[in-house]
Amino acid sequence: MTQKKRPYEPAETLAIGQIYEVEGNQIRIELNAKLEELTRVYRGDVYSIGQFGSIIQIPIGRQTIFAMVTKLTMKNEVAEPNEKLPPKDDSRIIIANLFGEGDWKKEEINWKLRFERGVSRYPLPLQTAYLTEKDTLAQIYRKEQGDRIELGTYVGSGGVSCFADMSTLIGKHTAILGSTGSGKSATTASILHSILKPDTKPENWSPQIIILDPHGEYK
Repeated sequence: MTQKKRPYEPAETLAIGQIYEVEGNQIRIELNAKLEELTRVYRGDVYSIGQFGSIIQIPIGRQTIFAMVTKLTMKNEVAEPNEKLPPKDDSRIIIANLFGEGDWKKEEINWKLRFERGVSRYPLPLQTAYLTEKDTLAQIYRKEQGDRIELGTYVGSGGVSCFADMSTLIGKHTAILGSTGSGKSATTASILHSILKPDTKPENWSPQIIILDPHGEYK
């Protein structure tokens, strides 16, 4: 297998299929029919294909577009009523939402991904979609300068840490939403612990927190 030389060059081992539809910020990817297992191994890391919340990348030169997986289904399930499909079309489809893009820039001897949320350039049908390798995910979720707290690790990355800007998190309204049993209370507790950890508190940081806890979940 030929190793890629630059971070913006896709690793063919992580290719999973081709885009066949782009609608707004949603793309549909038809998985390669030869994929027998929904995993890929690259440089010692195991990547899941179709994992909810995992990140797909579509490279365009030095620019990369990123999408988050929201659904794995069969093509017959998402076909329009008037769409003609072969009688036994069992193609597997990944549905993903475009959420950001980045440009790779070389700074001295290292490459750095300048990631921004939102998409200004859209992929085209028949473009190849790839799983996003761990090093690239670490660039997206890296700790920037300033008062940052570590919230946890990203579920679709194999252990990449996620950080939040303290001023943005506390200075604006934040909602934690989810169905029953999805982990809202645990997430809230984790965020509070992260804010209060001694090694993450800025100088002269003395937060005063009031918790309204009618169900006694946080005591």
